[in-house]
Amino acid sequence: MTTELPYTYYPLPQGDEIDLSLGFPEPDSIPIKSIRECFAQLFVEKSDQPDFFQYGHFAGYTRIRSLVADFLTQFYGLPTELAVDKDNVIICGGVSFGLDSILTVLRIDSTKIVYCEEMTYFCALDLLGERGCEARFIPFTPQGVLDLDWLDDKLKSNPEEATRTALVYTIPTFQNPCGALMPEETRKRLVSLAHKYDFYIASDEVYHTLAFSEMRHKMPSSLALLDDKTSGRVMSMGSLSKVMSPALRFGWIHTSSELYERLGNAGALVSGSCVCHLTCGAMEVIFQDGKIENLIQTAADSLERKAQILYDALKENLPEGCSLNSFNRDAPSSAAKGGYFMLIQLPPNLISTDVAKYCKENFKLTVKASSTCGDSRSDRLRLCFAYHKENVLVESAERLGKAIKELMS
Repeated sequence: MTTELPYTYYPLPQGDEIDLSLGFPEPDSIPIKSIRECFAQLFVEKSDQPDFFQYGHFAGYTRIRSLVADFLTQFYGLPTELAVDKDNVIICGGVSFGLDSILTVLRIDSTKIVYCEEMTYFCALDLLGERGCEARFIPFTPQGVLDLDWLDDKLKSNPEEATRTALVYTIPTFQNPCGALMPEETRKRLVSLAHKYDFYIASDEVYHTLAFSEMRHKMPSSLALLDDKTSGRVMSMGSLSKVMSPALRFGWIHTSSELYERLGNAGALVSGSCVCHLTCGAMEVIFQDGKIENLIQTAADSLERKAQILYDALKENLPEGCSLNSFNRDAPSSAAKGGYFMLIQLPPNLISTDVAKYCKENFKLTVKASSTCGDSRSDRLRLCFAYHKENVLVESAERLGKAIKELMS
């Protein structure tokens, strides 16, 4: 039975329960020793600098912004002339806080339209709902590419709607919930449409660092790199929640100089300063000592093994008619290429919410129907392979296969 835990709001699996809906890192993968050492070093280095323990810089102090900018420059493999500048980086309390700040500064309210992918991060939909704005959805093509012809036609044919469209929220890299990777050409076109129709882009790139070996050296660009550094309309958000620990609440927004000024001078920051100022001091150690690269590599390698193990086990246990990690039931299945998630298409006549309920009640297995993420279709499940160990992932595939077979009989 799932029991209340002292520190997390979200119920975690107990005993023989398995939860493939959790977008959490595996508990044993969290580098607690490294985190402890970084905070210990913070208090040694800053103990004679009492101003550090005052209110901090609104956007994060200069040193930490410089380290994040240098990390992004190196990670993206940019030449010196294209290096990310510290004054294009805002430190935030993870992507969710970054998105909330964006919605506040852009004054997203009931008069505005925000477009998302046809299925998206369900908590982002909650944030939009709190603002009262109208959330609309851009469909994917059968190949799993965001259909920007559809968006262009929609805005072109309705000027009033185009005027009300304030923002596109996208997860372009190993998308949650479907794992899709937006191609470079699509990214460039989305930026072009933002300028054409005068909307902004909030690009949730929390999984960008978690590419698996096949994709590691051929990743498409971060959206912020495809826009103008001075007057661009893209805000690319990243964090260490999926690489180190969600509890750190450390992330960043990479954006244009104009948006840096607006976001970095938001009222809450002017009053309370950077929300993760103390954590920034510990993260200095992670970035300046080069530890972050090793942590990313370790996390990505572990996730790649898990993704392949789950894929192989699903192939062995799911009945005919299921499609793995594919938008088109007739397309070849494939293991995830990065991130945390894979998508399952169920056999015809099965409803994803019914399958999820049956799994939980009869097999102690929690899976997430993509319809709870805004998906208009009712035949897809989102599976997260990050939280559980490899042997448990094999067991989860066996349980899911039995559940689907029973529902089909």
